[in-house]
Amino acid sequence: MALIKCPECGQEVSDKAAQCPRCAYPIVSIQSANVTKIKLPPYNDQTGPLSKIRIVDVNTEQELAIGGNDAIIDLHISKPTTICLRWGQLKSLWKNSTFTVSPNKKYMLTWTPGFLMAKLVCNEVDSFAGFNY
Repeated sequence: MALIKCPECGQEVSDKAAQCPRCAYPIVSIQSANVTKIKLPPYNDQTGPLSKIRIVDVNTEQELAIGGNDAIIDLHISKPTTICLRWGQLKSLWKNSTFTVSPNKKYMLTWTPGFLMAKLVCNEVDSFAGFNY
């Protein structure tokens, strides 16, 4: 399960909800079109505010989705969008984790070794089946 923003009122809602509990917007209606799937990488921090990854539109600073360790996020976009990851409640964007994603595609984020810090890499994939980290 992932949390998405209700397009009507902006409240965080489960992507599995039939409708928004606040405004009754039919969440089910946005599930079928323009869904980009992003598989988040596994990571060790399981406690506190850093245990969630927030996906943010770089141009608007709007939070598009939130997910946890090794989750698959459904991102609802209608055009290619440049996204960035935020960890927990941190407001600064991770500059080495900015990617452009397109509607109706699947992407996998993986860690690669880097100088002083691991770097995230985003690759388009046909399926998540068979991927082991």
